[in-house]
Amino acid sequence: MSALPDLRKYRPAEGLHEGRVIVVTGAGDGIGRALAKALAASGATVGLLGKTSRKLEAVYDEITAAGHPQPALLPLNLETATAAEYDALYKALQEEFGRLDGLAHLAGILGRCSPI
Repeated sequence: MSALPDLRKYRPAEGLHEGRVIVVTGAGDGIGRALAKALAASGATVGLLGKTSRKLEAVYDEITAAGHPQPALLPLNLETATAAEYDALYKALQEEFGRLDGLAHLAGILGRCSPI
């Protein structure tokens, strides 16, 4: 049986996501923020979706300051969004990009920590 590769050493190929359009939910904070920045660094145009505009704008500024493709700001609270707001999101993505290559759904609330 062969040993598993050390995944901690994995580094994606440069430009791996070049030309891709990927929406990241929860992009204002935590794992969503880190993934959005990593995708942009690998060439993706990232849709920054989250409920806090201020946080999304900060990630936007970091991505553009690093010289990566200009992201799109998509403020939306998935927990309270209406059907009309989802339709508006679809239309905005369609008008801005004409397509969507991927979705990373990382929005979430931890909730109360308790024993399993």
